[in-house]
Amino acid sequence: MFINYIRKTATFLKIRHFESLENVEPYFLILDIRDYHVAFHTPVDGALNIPYAYLHRNVSQIPKKNLIVIAPNKRTLKEGIYFLKKNGFSVIGYFCPKERSTLGKTVACV
Repeated sequence: MFINYIRKTATFLKIRHFESLENVEPYFLILDIRDYHVAFHTPVDGALNIPYAYLHRNVSQIPKKNLIVIAPNKRTLKEGIYFLKKNGFSVIGYFCPKERSTLGKTVACV
């Protein structure tokens, strides 16, 4: 049930969906819920970085805009979207970089 809820309410976005992120700020906010050290090494211009572990205490810092969530893995993505929707935010999309599995194969975070 939880996984179906996430699949029905958010859209996976690839970088090619955007020509430029310069003029989209009034319409939505990019929320990066990766840890600070990960976001520092692979920054996203214009994104608000609040790691998932800090979302509960910093939810008041997130503007009430449509959100695109960047997460480090599937689990954090699903839990983050669930928490945000439960707190009245509208998540319109998400991005999750590819993960490495224990077998050495690269799997998409979808």
